[in-house]
Amino acid sequence: MRSALLGVTKRPGLTPGQTLKLFAVLFLGVLCAGHSGAQKPTKKPPEQAFWIVFDAESGGDSCSPRDIYVMDQKGEHVKRLTSNHRSHNPSWSPDGLRIAFLKEECSPAGGFNLKYLHYERLRNFLYAPRSVFWMDANGLHPSLVAAIGPDAEDTLWVPDGEHIAARMADKRNLLVHITEHRLPPNHQFEEPLSRFLDIEEPQVSVLSPRPGADLEELTPPVDNFLPTFYAFFGNSSVSDFPSPPHKMQFAADLGASLRVLSLAGAAVSAPVPAYDSAWSPDGTRIAYSSFTSDQKSILYVADLHGDEAGAPRALTDQELDAHGPAWSANASRIAFTGLWKDSSQIFIVNANGSNLIQLSRNPNLLCNHVSWTPDGKWIAAACSDNSTFHFGFGPEGEYGTRSNIYLFDTSKPRAKPSRLTRCGYVYPRSWNELCGARNPSFAPAGTVVP
Repeated sequence: MRSALLGVTKRPGLTPGQTLKLFAVLFLGVLCAGHSGAQKPTKKPPEQAFWIVFDAESGGDSCSPRDIYVMDQKGEHVKRLTSNHRSHNPSWSPDGLRIAFLKEECSPAGGFNLKYLHYERLRNFLYAPRSVFWMDANGLHPSLVAAIGPDAEDTLWVPDGEHIAARMADKRNLLVHITEHRLPPNHQFEEPLSRFLDIEEPQVSVLSPRPGADLEELTPPVDNFLPTFYAFFGNSSVSDFPSPPHKMQFAADLGASLRVLSLAGAAVSAPVPAYDSAWSPDGTRIAYSSFTSDQKSILYVADLHGDEAGAPRALTDQELDAHGPAWSANASRIAFTGLWKDSSQIFIVNANGSNLIQLSRNPNLLCNHVSWTPDGKWIAAACSDNSTFHFGFGPEGEYGTRSNIYLFDTSKPRAKPSRLTRCGYVYPRSWNELCGARNPSFAPAGTVVP
């Protein structure tokens, strides 16, 4: 029997309701077939997450406590990896599975006395033991590599993934420029850092005039990885606390060096003695900076294999005072920090020395410790903003500025960077703020933080 409904033949045994359902299925099939050739709208693929490991303040005592964190390149999904208040200077392994870092052991000073706090911080900075560790990317299973002494200042992985290098400073002999208010007898305008332990008078109250020496560490440093210190003497009270000059004056650390360790802690020979070194991702070349007789720094690249091994090629002149090289993932470019208008800015140069570009150009923003995203589109750096210079009280109320992690677009030189971390200046502050964030290191592509 023919149905009156669009000529659909009614099969024996089908009820009218089943016939309608069959018609609906056939109608939708025809409708979909008519649109089968239409192009479906494409969805934008999700942006790949690149993870940054860094350290930030984690409490208030004379040990300058810090812990290690990770976040993505938007400054989101922050995760704290350590909680011992003694871990800092992290770097990611070439396979993205491990993180190297420094851990220090010191005894915090008690009591609320800013003068004593400064004295203890200086003593711990000069003499507190430090060790090299590595841990899993999720912060678990920390493993000791070696106790390396108080001069360890930074870590970096060797591309083979089986060795970790530590940058070693000569902190006790670093000369600090002194601003004269009333120099004590037998003291010069430049003193070794260790001598401030003899000059300091730690029991002087913070609320009274200061007859002794006072010493402040400013971070990030002005133009290299080593700390920058500002010092003064005299009866200077809080009300007339002097501001440091824009150009910090200190002697180059000619005794700094690089120490390479196996994961078992055995020392191996370093390819160059330079403190400020960075291997290319494939391990065939090394970039490093070296001081001139005028205590300016030049950036070099040297091959580690082949006929040209060991012959350095200068990439910059000494007036740029280049420090802190970091290779792009494809080894075609090197980012570093150099001086511009007496401030530490970010530069990029091709690995052969061509096409020098100044990426940042803000004299108030002092940057160091640069790191590339795996795709080469962004550079992270720790920067402090001199326009927010302040003086505060309390364990975390310090003289100077705090560093934050900034992200720079490598395709847009001089563009305003994005600030990924923030820290307020009200004391007491919430400890969920990432204050004093520094030492950023991007993980390799494909790294997943559990």
